[in-house]
Amino acid sequence: MLSYRGPEVYKSPIFELIVHPQEDDPELPQNTPATKGKVTYFVHKDILAAVSPELHKHAYNIMREGETNSMVLVDVDEDTLRIFVKWMYEGDIPVNIEDDITAPFDKTEFHRTKYLDMNLYIFGDRFNIIDLQNCAIDRIARRMQFVLSPKFDQATNEGIGPVDEDKAHIFDLITYAYANLPFRRKEPLLTLLANFAAYRLDTLKGHPRFRELSENSDLSLAILRAASPSKIWRGTPSVVATNGIPDNSDSENSLDEYQYRPNVAY
Repeated sequence: MLSYRGPEVYKSPIFELIVHPQEDDPELPQNTPATKGKVTYFVHKDILAAVSPELHKHAYNIMREGETNSMVLVDVDEDTLRIFVKWMYEGDIPVNIEDDITAPFDKTEFHRTKYLDMNLYIFGDRFNIIDLQNCAIDRIARRMQFVLSPKFDQATNEGIGPVDEDKAHIFDLITYAYANLPFRRKEPLLTLLANFAAYRLDTLKGHPRFRELSENSDLSLAILRAASPSKIWRGTPSVVATNGIPDNSDSENSLDEYQYRPNVAY
């Protein structure tokens, strides 16, 4: 849970976060929300500034943003901004992935929202918001586990096993992250996705899109590193470190350096 220094932050000036959602674009990933018109969210300036040093610079600079108490977020969609603002005030992202199945489960909606947590992680990477990245990467790992789990299978495919549409969900997440994050060998989310692909290679290799994994040289090399020697999947071993410096050591003791994440059996 995020914490701020006292109630005085709620007396700080109002700051405008503005997005101009892109119009429908065939180059955007399928089902990415895209609407027209300016969207503005109003937040407390000191709360925004407390989220990360990078956002503090935007809120309290002597340029246009600091002087007008407004900031235009380029390449950020409305859903990402809405969930970020809610997270900023409440310290969590609404809707537990694993609880979606208890509703009646809407498989179409589940697939439609697949990029939400990815976009939140990318937003956190852009503005160095470590806590948001930790929250998003945990949800991404749970989503990938869930989409190939017997629980998801029984609810959506009548027990026949993961179908190509479900496997495509995994390919979409992996390729989207590698296309939108700067490649760094120890980047936590990219490492997590490569490790997952290596661990579930037998499940994914028969899919028509499997070739995409080899067409990205950074991704294919990361999968090879993860697959040799084979490692036991430990849930989310590559989360963002609390000090902002990820360490992907194979030692189990190194997991203590990360924020707590439940071990999940895949």
